[in-house]
Amino acid sequence: MAYANAASYATGAVAPRLITTLVGSGFTPQSRFIFDGVAAEVLYSTPNQASVVVPAGVRNPTTLVVDNQPPVIIPVVPAQPALFTANSAGTGPGAILNQDASLNTAANAARPGEIVVLYGTGDGPGPVQATVAGRSAEVLYAGPSAGLTTGLVQVNIRVPAGTPAGAQPVTIRVGAASSQPGVTVAIRE
Repeated sequence: MAYANAASYATGAVAPRLITTLVGSGFTPQSRFIFDGVAAEVLYSTPNQASVVVPAGVRNPTTLVVDNQPPVIIPVVPAQPALFTANSAGTGPGAILNQDASLNTAANAARPGEIVVLYGTGDGPGPVQATVAGRSAEVLYAGPSAGLTTGLVQVNIRVPAGTPAGAQPVTIRVGAASSQPGVTVAIRE
C-alpha cells in the first residue's frame, strides 16, 4: 500500500492530523483504517484509493491496518505541512480565498496588505509561519477550519507590503518543516 500527503503528494512519512491518500486494493466504503489501534476518520474510500485523517496520537513508527490486509509500518514526523492547490496537482495556484471570500486567481488577485486564506494539512504542533514571494507574512490565524473536515488547516495571512504583482510563491512552515515548493498566490498592485 502506498501513502502520500493529500495536498503535496509527499511520501515517506505521515504526521498527526494529516490528510493522507492511500493507494492499494480491496478497499470498500466500509473499510476501516486503523493506526496504532485507533480508527482514522475516512474522508472517502474507493476500491483502489482512500483519503483518511491520521489520528492525533500516532507513535513513530505507526502501524496501519486496513481490514484483513497485512499491517504497514509508516514513519511519523511531528509536522508535514502542505498547501492544497486549485488544480489538485500539489503545485500551481493555491486553493486560496481572498479577504472577500472569493477565489484567488490571476483575474481576481489580492493586493499587498490584504488578507488571504490558505488551506492545507499536516500542520502539527507549534506556531505556523508563512512567506509570500520570500517575504515574511503576518499569520493572523492558523488552525482548524470551522465546519470543514478534521485535518484541514486554515491559515489566514496578510500579504506583505511590497509584494510584487503576479503569481508569487507562498509557503507555510511549522518548526523545521515547510510546505511544498511551487504553490502560488496571485498578487496585483
